[in-house]
Amino acid sequence: RRQQGKAKSLVAALQSTQIMVQHFIAAGPEPFFRVLGAVVPMLEERRAEVASAAFACVTTAVDALGPGITPQYPRVVSPAIRAVRSAMGYEEARAFGVLPSALRFLSTAVERLGPLVVVDLPVIIEVMMMPVPYDADMDVHEAVSRLPQVIVRGVPPRLLLPEVLGAGGGGGGG
Repeated sequence: RRQQGKAKSLVAALQSTQIMVQHFIAAGPEPFFRVLGAVVPMLEERRAEVASAAFACVTTAVDALGPGITPQYPRVVSPAIRAVRSAMGYEEARAFGVLPSALRFLSTAVERLGPLVVVDLPVIIEVMMMPVPYDADMDVHEAVSRLPQVIVRGVPPRLLLPEVLGAGGGGGGG
């Protein structure tokens, strides 16, 4: 019971943070960067409601800031992209709706950050290629099937093609 109460408090805090990010981050993102740094570890939380709320919060920040999140990319976006891969692999995430939030984050990151995500493109492509469990919600199936279109629209071909063709490896020529 106590853990359940703590999870509810964390979810409420994350939802409040998401609302604050949505309305106030444009005025100056710096104060939110430290907060987002504290939210990132919650993306891999095993309590699905907490992880889902954390993904929603980070998604809102990426959507609101777009490329303005560049200084925080290694601390916020890259770990969140890796957390999507983790969420694809654990059953509780599928059972309790973390995957839709995680995949929404991934789509938003690719759409809003475009060329910046190239450093994480191998992980994004890996997520895209992972089998979707047959019992997953339709939202998950749709989000995964949408990823290739989002990637093609968001990442310039000169950056995308070396990764897709296997020549990426961190230095695909030029």
